[in-house]
Amino acid sequence: MSHVVGTIRCVGSSSDSLDSRINRSSTEPKYLDGATKLTYVSGFDGDYVKLEDLLQKDHLKDAFLCALAVDLDWLLTKLPENILIVIAKHWDSRQEAEGVYILPDTNILLVHPPLPNAPIGCFHAKLMLLFFDGWMRVVVASGNLIPYDWETNENVIFVQDFPIVQATGSNNGNLHPFAQDIKDFILAIGLKNHIVNKLSQYDFSRAKAKLVASIPGAYKGVENIKKYGHGRLCKVVQEVCGQNENIILECQTSTLGGLTADFLHEFYRSASGIDPLEISKPRTKKSQGVERPLPQMTMVYPSNRTVSSSKYSKAAGAALFFGKSNYEKHTFPKEIIRNCLSKRDGILIHSKFVLARYTQQEQPKNSQKRQKTNKLNSDDIRGSSDDKAEFTRKSYVSKETEIESQPTISDQDIDPIRGWYYCGSHNFTSSAWGKISTSRETKGPQLRINNWELGVFFSIRGSENDQGDWFTENGVPVPYQRPPRRYDLNDTPWFSFN
Repeated sequence: MSHVVGTIRCVGSSSDSLDSRINRSSTEPKYLDGATKLTYVSGFDGDYVKLEDLLQKDHLKDAFLCALAVDLDWLLTKLPENILIVIAKHWDSRQEAEGVYILPDTNILLVHPPLPNAPIGCFHAKLMLLFFDGWMRVVVASGNLIPYDWETNENVIFVQDFPIVQATGSNNGNLHPFAQDIKDFILAIGLKNHIVNKLSQYDFSRAKAKLVASIPGAYKGVENIKKYGHGRLCKVVQEVCGQNENIILECQTSTLGGLTADFLHEFYRSASGIDPLEISKPRTKKSQGVERPLPQMTMVYPSNRTVSSSKYSKAAGAALFFGKSNYEKHTFPKEIIRNCLSKRDGILIHSKFVLARYTQQEQPKNSQKRQKTNKLNSDDIRGSSDDKAEFTRKSYVSKETEIESQPTISDQDIDPIRGWYYCGSHNFTSSAWGKISTSRETKGPQLRINNWELGVFFSIRGSENDQGDWFTENGVPVPYQRPPRRYDLNDTPWFSFN
């Protein structure tokens, strides 16, 4: 199955008017403080984002984009014709090969990342690095580069803009951890061009998110296990929130696989900030004894009735994947499934969320110790919101200085972390998050991952108020109705194939 749709058009024409070239010379960053937003869907007004608004065709100077599926005919109408566009995508190991390719008569450099377990696994990450005069934009998304994911189904993005390092400033040759994570991910894809080198030119000191990536492979040893997948999630939770098993998880996904109680416990340990290195024994049949209770978590996925009655009927379910055979296995934990009903009536959801809330009110006791005084930083947010101030070229530089000079505040003045959320490309599958097994080589634990994935993590320092939707009230743009309901009687999950 090819994931590039359509034909390639010639580029580099000189038909741009003088007015267009002048207009392309400048624009201002909108998301210096970062924002998590839902995507636009045709027929619904609101604070949603369109792909055109992110790309800003008339001002874009350089771009890297990646996704599982790419509709080039459609995408190229939203991109300038006179700059190099680098696109990484999934590829079919039966017909294509790993590598970097120049598409003839176009401005496209095409990248096929390594797929060491092909045909198992896929390149599923969605990332955009967009460069403008004086600043760059990072977008981490759940949607592919196809019209369906930006006009019909709901998706989620995190976006943040970063100014260029001023002549008087210096990063001392060291990349900010957020930028370093991006660089490592791009290098692993197989790209070693100007895009990688550009990262050192920008100021990432206000980066809001912690990146959580998955890269295919078998990772052995504690340190390697914590680099990717749910091992990386565990490390981030440990660093930001500490260890705390008093947590309730709600996982919204557009794809489900063969879930087992063992995998749920494994993921739950990582989400609690506890090393997931315990290798589970196979789940026994009910007739063979009492099983341990499932962890406090639910799985949010649409029912057959929800998809069939949606605005675009069953055709809209093409982006939702779950096999009936997996659901019918005795090991599948049916009791945790909840219906995914959009707040936008009749629309189906392609986003991926993990919502976590601690059931104790106080800060987890084993959390990483903070210094006696802390600056307001990227971990002390209540979700993300738009940068509401209007920034001019002069003002967004001065804001950087202003942030650095803010007075410090004591720990006693900081609300405790009461939860966190993840959003990005990870569906709730072991291929995406990885699964712990025993290495044949070392006889020790290893985390095996099949997919490329990318998402962002935020802690939530919200109120304890339980009135309404706690996550929405604390700045998380949850697209579905909460609390999610059980399926109606005689309803089943939406099955993409039998």
